[in-house]
Amino acid sequence: MNSIASRPVVVGVDGSDASVAALDWALTEARVLRVPLRIVHAVQWPLLPLPPRSYPLGTGDDTARTAGERVLAEAACRCVTAAPDVTVEIELVIADPTGALLQQSASASLVVVGATGAGELTGVVLGSVADVVATKARCPAVVVRRPSAADGPVVVGIDGSPGADTAFDFALQHADRRRVPLIAMYAWHGVASYGPGVMLPLVVDWELVAEEARRGLAEAIAGWSEKYPDVTVEQRVVRAHPVQALADAGRFAQLLVVGSRGHGGYVGLLLGSVAQGLVHHGPCPVAVVHQGALR
Repeated sequence: MNSIASRPVVVGVDGSDASVAALDWALTEARVLRVPLRIVHAVQWPLLPLPPRSYPLGTGDDTARTAGERVLAEAACRCVTAAPDVTVEIELVIADPTGALLQQSASASLVVVGATGAGELTGVVLGSVADVVATKARCPAVVVRRPSAADGPVVVGIDGSPGADTAFDFALQHADRRRVPLIAMYAWHGVASYGPGVMLPLVVDWELVAEEARRGLAEAIAGWSEKYPDVTVEQRVVRAHPVQALADAGRFAQLLVVGSRGHGGYVGLLLGSVAQGLVHHGPCPVAVVHQGALR
C-alpha cells in the first residue's frame, strides 16, 4: 500500500453548493500536499429491490449515470482550470454515497465532504453522509460547510486522550504546511462526577480547576515543538461548552481539528460528541481525526 504521503485526497461531489465548497477545499489541500485529487460521485437507485450491479442499466439508470458523469466533468473542469498542476481523477461509483466514501477512505490521505449537500442526484442528504464519514472514515475526514479564512490559524481541541494526540499531530502538520499559527484549546464547563453516591463540594475553586486544566493542556502538548519548530502554538483554556468554545474560535480559523471518540481525563469533554456538534455547527471546515489515522 502507498504511504499516506502519496495517497490521494478524495472528495465526494453531488452538484450542490456544499459539495462545490468541499471540492475547492480539497483541491487546495491536494495542491499543498502534492498528491492527486480523486473526485467521487455515487449513483444509487434506492427504489430497486436488487443490489447495484445485479441488473442491466435501463432508461432511468442511464439518466442517473449521465447526470453523474456531468457532475464529475464539471467538477474536473473547475479543478483543471483553477490548478492545472494537480492530477485529477474522477470516479463514478454505483453505490450509496456513504459506503463509497468510506471505501475510498481506506486508500486516501484525506476524505472531504460538504456539510449540507442537497443530494439532488442521489436522494441522500449529504449532511447525513458527512456524519457517518466523519465518524467512520479510515483516514482523516474534513467536513466543509463554507469557505474558510485562508490566512486564519488552525484550531485544535485537546482533551488528553490518545485520539487527541493524533488530532494535534494532524493540526500541527496542517499549520506547518500553511505557515500559520496553531491554537491548542481545552474547554471545560463543569466538574466531573466520580460515580454514584459521590458528593461533589458545594463550593468549587474554579481558579484551581482552571489551573489544573492549563497544566494538563501544557503536559498534553509537551515535546511537539521539537517536531514542528516553525509552528507557533498558543495554549488557550476556556470555561465553556467545548462545541461553543471551538466554534467561537473557528470563526476566524481556516480549520478546526478534533479527535473522534476521545475521552480524556479532564473535565466534561467527550470528543466524539464535540466532533458531531462541530460537523453540524462549525463555522469553518472541520477535520475529524481518528486515533491511528495518520499511520
